[in-house]
Amino acid sequence: MAGMSDEADGSEAVSTSRVEAFSDGVMAIAITLLILEIKVPEVSSSTTLRHELGQLWPSYASFLISFTLIGIIWVNHHAMFHRVALVDRTLLFLNLLLLLVVSFIPFPTAVVAQFLREGQDARTAVVLYSLTSMAMGLAFVLLWRHLARHPYLLRPSSTVDFASESAHQSLVFGVGAYAVALAMAIVNPYASLVVHALVAAFFVLPERFRPGRQQSRKRAAPKPAG
Repeated sequence: MAGMSDEADGSEAVSTSRVEAFSDGVMAIAITLLILEIKVPEVSSSTTLRHELGQLWPSYASFLISFTLIGIIWVNHHAMFHRVALVDRTLLFLNLLLLLVVSFIPFPTAVVAQFLREGQDARTAVVLYSLTSMAMGLAFVLLWRHLARHPYLLRPSSTVDFASESAHQSLVFGVGAYAVALAMAIVNPYASLVVHALVAAFFVLPERFRPGRQQSRKRAAPKPAG
């Protein structure tokens, strides 16, 4: 019914425990599948194992970047749901959208590893990887925006300002940065992968060291008595 209040919406909200357990399982499977794409090399009479292991460097690089990416998704997902008290139907589907992207990540990882090694269609492979990363960032934006618009889902210790800033940060440093990586992939796929690594390094930083968090803490700080 149109005009339904937050309190009415909240009556259909549920606990986060099952959502977190299911999400952890999907991410654990996805991060495990990454290593399956690194195959034991075949050694012929004209080459050596050392040489063939060295030729697998694109597989090592893409594995490391994707492992870090999924690991960061898991850490940030955990941090997000630490601030969530209840989950409504929309948030469930938005979370599934994020998990859809996470479960897809092993595929572009394998594509990048293969085509960087072969030297053919490397640009296309990294474009696919960048588009996947952009979709992941967009999923986080949608999750945070939904939380900002439905504050009854948040714990009392969390603020709408924090959710709004998190959505903005995911848009700028997630979707925006991966858009830069996408553009660079067309010119130089190796430079694009460096951008992916830098974005991962940014999100490894604790929240207090990220741009915008200082203002969030200032607004959230209580005024001194008197």
